[in-house]
Amino acid sequence: MKRFQRRRGFTLKGFTLIELIVVLVILAILAAAGLPALSGYIKSARETTAISECSTVVRTAQAKAAELLAFGKLEDLPSKTDSIMDACGLPGELLGVSADTVSGSVSYLLYQTKNGLVVRYDPAKEPKFVVLREGENGGGTLPPQTALEAMISNTQAWMNTFDKDKAFDRQELAKWAMQPENLQQVDAALLNGWSPAGNAAYPFYWRPYHLNTLDGKNQNPKEFFLFAAPTASNAWNGWSAYIFYVNGKVYRREDGKSLGIAGFSNYKTAAEVEARIIAEGFVLVTG
Repeated sequence: MKRFQRRRGFTLKGFTLIELIVVLVILAILAAAGLPALSGYIKSARETTAISECSTVVRTAQAKAAELLAFGKLEDLPSKTDSIMDACGLPGELLGVSADTVSGSVSYLLYQTKNGLVVRYDPAKEPKFVVLREGENGGGTLPPQTALEAMISNTQAWMNTFDKDKAFDRQELAKWAMQPENLQQVDAALLNGWSPAGNAAYPFYWRPYHLNTLDGKNQNPKEFFLFAAPTASNAWNGWSAYIFYVNGKVYRREDGKSLGIAGFSNYKTAAEVEARIIAEGFVLVTG
């Protein structure tokens, strides 16, 4: 029987323990250096996918808004989240949606993906799509609604339910806004060290003011702006505005002075109001 013999001059040699340790250390260093990059890539890919999904939801919501606007039912849009998601065919959840009462364009939308990322769509800001805070478990958390956002959405809802066959009375809107359950105090972030002139004192409250956008007879209000005054009184006469919210922007005078709004009843568009307050020395606070 033949035996296999080791060739002369050739020996089998393995790794020493020290060599193995060195190799393992090198591999560990390479892994440690590569993991953050890989983690960042995965996070970026997830956020890109989330924004893409949200974009699909926005397009579908816009189609639904156009449909509702044609039938005079745009105020129903916030309740159509399930039907919008069914039309999208996506596994996520539509957390909220609103639309401009005049154009019917989607003005705000929150979408949550299946893995928990929350994307905000706001066409008035750049970038329009933003992935909100992400928790350790990969889930997103919604930011609290500001008083300004609450007053905007609440005013839109109230005006949409107003009887369109009746003459619109601004004082009705004023009384509604000044009810204790509807009061919205100006957020401290918008004041940021600013002080009003004269005897005006905090807190400031947002008030809505509708514009004659249809026939000049206070009917079928379609557009409004907000102003802030340092009182929660129902009194209409003598209102003075220290801060304005118009065309998606906030304005105030750096000298703290106010502007009487009695003559604003003749304006029909937010653009006219914005031009007036700029001419009166009001400057942009936030876009």
